[in-house]
Amino acid sequence: MDLRGLKYEDVIARGIDLTYVVDAYQDLRSQGKQFYLKTGKDVEKFKAQRKPYLLYAE
Repeated sequence: MDLRGLKYEDVIARGIDLTYVVDAYQDLRSQGKQFYLKTGKDVEKFKAQRKPYLLYAE
């Protein structure tokens, strides 16, 4: 599921739940892919990439 096209108001109206995560997991599994976070440099890289999109202070 591509979340980039969702409006903030639609997400808030639907409520916060794990449906997005479950859908993404099932979609990747159906393609024979896996997702996970590694430790060390990969985590730091991920944190740097997500920083502009955070809705809260770290």
